[in-house]
Amino acid sequence: MTVKYQIEGMHCVGCSSNLEDAINNLSEVKKANVNLISNELSVIFKQEVNHDIIFKI
Repeated sequence: MTVKYQIEGMHCVGCSSNLEDAINNLSEVKKANVNLISNELSVIFKQEVNHDIIFKI
């Protein structure tokens, strides 16, 4: 299952890289990708999950 989120407040590659790494380290996540230009986070979950885990990061 793939979910896309709009992200605000990222201004550099370091910010997007830190966010991407943190989300990729979650056991529920298969793959996460942050696009700094479109301010979009795309997350592929291993199975259906509670999206609140993403908002806590």
